[in-house]
Amino acid sequence: MLRYSIYWFVTLLTIFSATAQVTKNSVLPEAKAEYVISLSGQWKFRFDPQNEGIEKEWYLIAPFDDTILLPGTTDEQGKGDPESPQIGRFTRIHAYRGAAWYQTEVEIPNYFKGKRLVFSMERTKVTKVWFDGKPVGENNSLITTQQFELTS
Repeated sequence: MLRYSIYWFVTLLTIFSATAQVTKNSVLPEAKAEYVISLSGQWKFRFDPQNEGIEKEWYLIAPFDDTILLPGTTDEQGKGDPESPQIGRFTRIHAYRGAAWYQTEVEIPNYFKGKRLVFSMERTKVTKVWFDGKPVGENNSLITTQQFELTS
């Protein structure tokens, strides 16, 4: 079993889910359940209000101190500043607008060796992903699944 670290940087976070999918050269929506590793659960987490994490290479450092349960939102887990209710617009209970970092370790079974490995997320905005300290891509779409190739 191989252990890898996945870091990603997101701005203006919304709800999302994440999975790692291993396929035999197939299109991701056709991936069979036995080739999907769920990444749901507790992740390490850190807000980046100064937007300094990329410059300071946070994707290379030890895990962050805070945690967050995924899938989920920062709002529903009490992350951010309390916001007073306002009439005429949606009010967040815990507001935060800015960069945030997420980190987890994933164990990839040996039988996935040599197969295509894709990290897939939904409902995020600007996203940059690192896999074992190496950049694997970025995306800026809220309405489509974001997919990042983790194998070279």
